[in-house]
Amino acid sequence: MGTTEKTVRFSKLVDEFGKPALYLALADPAKDPKFQRAVEEQRVLTIKQDPTSKQKDFGVIGLMPEKFVTYLIFPKSLERFANARVVGIKYEELAEDAVAPPASAIETKPKKTTHPPRTEAKPEPKPKIKPEPKPKPEPQPRSFVVRVQVTSNSCTEQDISVTAFTKAEAEAKAKEEASTLKLPEPDLKTKILKIREAS
Repeated sequence: MGTTEKTVRFSKLVDEFGKPALYLALADPAKDPKFQRAVEEQRVLTIKQDPTSKQKDFGVIGLMPEKFVTYLIFPKSLERFANARVVGIKYEELAEDAVAPPASAIETKPKKTTHPPRTEAKPEPKPKIKPEPKPKPEPQPRSFVVRVQVTSNSCTEQDISVTAFTKAEAEAKAKEEASTLKLPEPDLKTKILKIREAS
């Protein structure tokens, strides 16, 4: 016979019937014979834990196959409080050892092989062909007209045409050429007066 008491504190059940063990619902409880026997003996307390509700967890004696529930198995029958609402749940008062269903009751689901998502192979970008740099034209020698003053006993001026890359080179060439002129005067001295590029 169940009591007409509407609520009972969890600590009172622990004092009277011993510390309950947490049942690890790793399988369908209906397939666990030991758990079903505990249900028949009214040793199972279903604790409702609705995370969306502000209401504190509470217990109902017997099996309630719902979402957000935890099952506790007491050592002795809770038949005397069959219709009572169990309040003041203290999880720290549970037995140290939890109860798990036998391996035969646990269904091993085949692991789904997850294939990585197919990614369409993107065509490799064509390498950009850099145009070969055009070779720089080699510098061509230019024509210069160098006015040279040749002095010895007498002073003469003469334009000498030379081919050179720079004015300095043209000056050197003109001096060299002026010194090779067949002039009768000894102690020949040359002086560059003017250099211009021939048009």
